[in-house]
Amino acid sequence: MKRKGKTLTIVIAITAAVISLSVFARLKNRSAKDTAVQTEIPVEIEKPQYRVMEKILSFTGNLVSGNTVTVLSKIPGKIEKIYVTEGAKIYKGELLAKIEDDSVILQMKQAYSAWKASEAQYNKIRKGARKEEIENTRALVKQAKQDLVDAEENLNRLKRLYKNGAIPKSQYEESESRYRNAKTSYQNAQRSLSLMEKGASPEELEMARANMDAMKAQYELACLQVDYTRITAPISGKVAKIFADKGNMVAQTTPILTIISESLIEAQILIPEKYYGEIKEKKDSIIVNIYPSAYTSSKPYTGKISAVDSVIDPASRTFTVSVDIENRDGSLLPGMFIEADLVIEHYDNALTVPIGAVVNSNGREGVFIVKESAVSPKNGEGKDKINRKVQVKAEDAQKDKLKGLKLSTAQFIAVKTGIRESGRVQILKGISASDLVIIDGNSFLENGQEVRIISGK
Repeated sequence: MKRKGKTLTIVIAITAAVISLSVFARLKNRSAKDTAVQTEIPVEIEKPQYRVMEKILSFTGNLVSGNTVTVLSKIPGKIEKIYVTEGAKIYKGELLAKIEDDSVILQMKQAYSAWKASEAQYNKIRKGARKEEIENTRALVKQAKQDLVDAEENLNRLKRLYKNGAIPKSQYEESESRYRNAKTSYQNAQRSLSLMEKGASPEELEMARANMDAMKAQYELACLQVDYTRITAPISGKVAKIFADKGNMVAQTTPILTIISESLIEAQILIPEKYYGEIKEKKDSIIVNIYPSAYTSSKPYTGKISAVDSVIDPASRTFTVSVDIENRDGSLLPGMFIEADLVIEHYDNALTVPIGAVVNSNGREGVFIVKESAVSPKNGEGKDKINRKVQVKAEDAQKDKLKGLKLSTAQFIAVKTGIRESGRVQILKGISASDLVIIDGNSFLENGQEVRIISGK
């Protein structure tokens, strides 16, 4: 009995020892696993995404008429009739008013007659005299020559009588005068015949042509004066104000009415001084979206910057930007309050990450990306310890569906950022779309620190 009891005691002791060793091994393995897990930082990752990004500045302003025209008469006169009323919609070229035209029509007719007379004279000189006219002139020359011969014979006869005292001096002087006149007529007739036979000189022809052109210009000016009696709309739009009535005398500086363009309207936006340089530099490429407060459900109206004030208001520290807006349907009215979004920059395919992915490390802006490397001992780390880490990572990878037996480390990459919008930031330089960026769990990371991916996109 004693031997059996002693044997049982030994068996119990051995069993207890085996159980103790098994428990100790399990606790040791669990401790190693917990240590491995605790040394790795859990993180979430995401690959950079390409998105549309815009840099937008939002301000308020008011609408004003983009083009207001004051209509004047181009000639002085009395208003015969006004064809429009205030508020009427009109179109470019439409008849607005009429000036009495009786006197200018008469001047036009006179100018026409003078032009045609000068044209006939030019054509006559250019073509030369007709054969009949030359023959008649030759006959006149022959007759003038005969008259000169007769006058000379009569002068010689009276000269002898006067010397003999047979006739008074006055009769002799009268015969001298007839002789001189006959000689002048003969010489003029010879010159006329010579001109007809030779034709006009180039200078005479040019003078006749210039006179004809001047008369034609006078006629065209008279026609223009007649056209000016019809006052037409220089632009399409709405009649804002009529200043004159039928029967009023108007001068060339007298306003008759004003027209407001409806197809083009202007937004005037006040912008803080700090944006002046950027908007001045980029004004030709900036797109402006206009949201009138009167139409809350409508799509934005699009405009382009037409002018940027060259001065800053010292009281408000703001400057005015003028924006031209197409208003084809006429729904935009002067005086409306608007909100304006100025699209300063636009990118169709901007590389972006969540804003939380960007951190500051040692004064540098950047992101942490995940780098995976094959497991190998380092810093005196034992092979058994490495194997345990691999085993732990394999178990976690199976749970999180992240396969592979590699260690993941965080690597800091300095980046250059751009637009920040809707919780994301544009990355201009530093990373690519294939990088795995840590978006959560990066607050206290250090370069090269081991991480454990708990979720990712």
